[in-house]
Amino acid sequence: MDILDSNVKKRCGSKRKCCPRWFFHLGHILDTIMDRKVGSMEKEFEKVIDWLDQVKMLDELVNAKCAERDQLWALATKITPEVSDMPHGGGGVSDKVGNAAIKLAKLAEDLNDLVDRYVDHKQIVIQELEKLPPKQYGVLHRYYIRYMTWEEVAEDMDVSKMSVWRWWQKGLENLAGVVDCYTIPVV
Repeated sequence: MDILDSNVKKRCGSKRKCCPRWFFHLGHILDTIMDRKVGSMEKEFEKVIDWLDQVKMLDELVNAKCAERDQLWALATKITPEVSDMPHGGGGVSDKVGNAAIKLAKLAEDLNDLVDRYVDHKQIVIQELEKLPPKQYGVLHRYYIRYMTWEEVAEDMDVSKMSVWRWWQKGLENLAGVVDCYTIPVV
């Protein structure tokens, strides 16, 4: 009995010779290949998830910019000039109103660019989701476009959460090759 056979017996937990050398090596090679495949699939899933999550991130950014705009508008309209017959130097209310107007114009431009990116990305995601089988589409659309929780998706589709997750995973697998065709918008 050689050293490899004794190592195989230790791994197999058997006292008899249960695994020939080639079988042990084949198993080791297959494990290595599967580890690499699973690792690369996880990376693909991460790319797809990041791509899909961009819809919600852009939506949240648009909402934050709108709130910022509303707050700045409220501040700008709150500024009122004081009427006085006394001469005064520059830097008064008109400068504050002018600065607020400049900030509002810049913010409006940024907001328009952000909304364009959001709408474009969301349309692309929806187009790609529509190419999926119905159950996968249903899960991914509800979760990434309508922002439902897993429980809400399962209840809405009248299935178990396990089915939802299985269709979610298959949907990610189907989208894995598609994501490389698109650039992820910088947020």
